[in-house]
Amino acid sequence: QILAFVFQLRRYKNTGGNKPNLNTEDLPIPDEFKRDE
Repeated sequence: QILAFVFQLRRYKNTGGNKPNLNTEDLPIPDEFKRDE
């Protein structure tokens, strides 16, 4: 499930579309992802 989340994050960054419909506050996100937001 985390891999799918990372995949959606990369897809979001590449396409510039909407963010993944996930509760990001409830997921352990690495600092490298938090830094981009």
